[in-house]
Amino acid sequence: MNHPGRDTVGSAVRGLASLLRTPHRETTLDSLRSDLSHETAAKFTRLAGLGSEWQQGRLRDGDADDALAIVRDLERLHLRHGRLACARFGTCARQFRLLARLAALRRTTLRLRAGGAPPAAAAAGFLQQVTQLRSESRLLCAAITDRLAVRFGEVAAAAVGEIRREISNDDRVAVTLNLEDGAEGTGDWVPRRDAGAWADLLRNFLRNAVAATLDSGTGAGVVTLRLLPPADGRGCAVEIVDDGVGMSPATQAAMWEAGAGTHGKGRGQGLTPAKLAFLQRRARLAVRSREGAGTELRLDLPHRDLAIATPRLWSLPPLTLPAAALIGLALLGWSATRQPVIVSAGAAGPRVLCAYDAGGSRLWQRDLGADIVPNFLRPASDPRPSDTVVDPPLVVTGAGPADSRIVVATEGVAGPGGVVCLDGRGRTRWSRTLAWEPPTPAYTGALVCVFVARSVWNDDGRPALVLNVRDQEHSATALQFLDADGVQLGSYQHPGHLEWDSSSDLDGDGRTEILLRGFNNDAGTDTLFLADEPPPGFYTPCLLLLETPEVAGQAYPYRGWRDLPPAREQAYLLIPPLDSYAADDLRIEKVNCSSPAAPGGARLEVVVQDGRVYELDAELRPLACRVGDNTRAARLAPLEARGPLVHLRRGVIEYIRLPVRREPT
Repeated sequence: MNHPGRDTVGSAVRGLASLLRTPHRETTLDSLRSDLSHETAAKFTRLAGLGSEWQQGRLRDGDADDALAIVRDLERLHLRHGRLACARFGTCARQFRLLARLAALRRTTLRLRAGGAPPAAAAAGFLQQVTQLRSESRLLCAAITDRLAVRFGEVAAAAVGEIRREISNDDRVAVTLNLEDGAEGTGDWVPRRDAGAWADLLRNFLRNAVAATLDSGTGAGVVTLRLLPPADGRGCAVEIVDDGVGMSPATQAAMWEAGAGTHGKGRGQGLTPAKLAFLQRRARLAVRSREGAGTELRLDLPHRDLAIATPRLWSLPPLTLPAAALIGLALLGWSATRQPVIVSAGAAGPRVLCAYDAGGSRLWQRDLGADIVPNFLRPASDPRPSDTVVDPPLVVTGAGPADSRIVVATEGVAGPGGVVCLDGRGRTRWSRTLAWEPPTPAYTGALVCVFVARSVWNDDGRPALVLNVRDQEHSATALQFLDADGVQLGSYQHPGHLEWDSSSDLDGDGRTEILLRGFNNDAGTDTLFLADEPPPGFYTPCLLLLETPEVAGQAYPYRGWRDLPPAREQAYLLIPPLDSYAADDLRIEKVNCSSPAAPGGARLEVVVQDGRVYELDAELRPLACRVGDNTRAARLAPLEARGPLVHLRRGVIEYIRLPVRREPT
């Protein structure tokens, strides 16, 4: 019973063991072909004869022992050249397959010697195995030989084909180029490493013959390359014959001088010293020529047995691939443990970005080629903050050190700026120009990115970046949402400045909300919000809650961007002025949030610079407003603000009057 899997594994183990035992030595092409072609052919013929005797029931005593000895000799011959076979993956696989077939044949032969197999079926299987092995051995020998050497006749035929193509591209040339193979494909082998030099020499000689034929003045003629059997039966010979102008004795004497050409200026520079030296080492050259009668050039290549150095163990794919894989995995694991983690980044100059590890040591720095935009609202984590850019860009870390990224905004010299993502080694992972939809032509598009923050795209929960893109000369903002590769997911337009506050599940619904605060520059046009016209430069403080991916379009009062639909924020709150339109008094100083798991759900406390403190629920709906004793709001002692609070939820507007409650602090 055959066991293909066991045979394959066993043969691979035996083959690799033989590679370790076989010493590094030189062999020859003749030795290789003698072992794997001539000697194996004789042994396979003997095995086939024994199989026929077995099939006819005429086995003699000792024939089974002879068959077993032949099989072992075949294994020895193929293992002898195992290093040459295993120098390439293709021949290595063929070698292991052949050894597996030999193992199966040896097992069949052992049954034959023991007399335990039915004669007819066993004999047929034996003959089939011998036939397959003979074919495999021939293919292995041919594959190794073709890798090491090439028939000289093949090189000559390739050179003739190339010159024919050159001639065919010139309509003025009517020279016929013939190839005659008198050696019938039995030309000797030459090292494959020399094939290019031989082809170059033959092309040189053929071009000279074509040029000499053209110089005869007829524009036509015949050039013949003949492959001839050598006189002593070994080696190669080639003749190149033309019916051109021929050469005088003086020209023949000078033709081997370095750089000499025989066909006039611009018609070739003859053999270079390197080509001539190669030719003198490899062959004997004879030239016969007569003016007006053409030239005959003959090359005799004596038989030279090609020396082959068996490969070193470390260059064999069956050994080097597993070893390289193990070394690579070890280095990868080591580098992963050794690679420092970026924990902060900051600017060492207007354009220079630096990355720092947990100990404050600088890992690398890079000149971005454009000014870095300060990230005003993020706390500085750089242990050595810069005087130029106070706050660091956003550092994004993933599952491991290799996932560390830095996202930084840059200010363009003219027009839009950009946002750049760098990997843990400071290389650009992606870069994007800041996208912008101007509300009116007055907006120049001189953009800056005021903050870059992390959030989640609720459509599929993947990480997202939030960019606050602001027009540098006017009060307008476009929030842009990008995925980890910098692809834009959505945008939100707002008539005023916005500042980042947080990104979390504020209302406990399992989805992430984005909390922002800032100013709405156009809210004063709503007469229900402010009955009297506010003075120029008045901006309404606002607080808003966005939930992706539903948020899109433009914010209240929905008239700044033509053709953009109204946005449907999760919640939006506009805070009216108290008794003064001074912008400094209206800024939201901070927002305190409680946990959504607290009794009654999340609560927000919004502190306005004039002293008001608003209590809000998780939908930004105002619940109460109070002021302390030592605040400007307390000194004014108003009972209510100039206008109502404007509360929006998913596009529904509500105006809320909320009395001011004075409380001692």
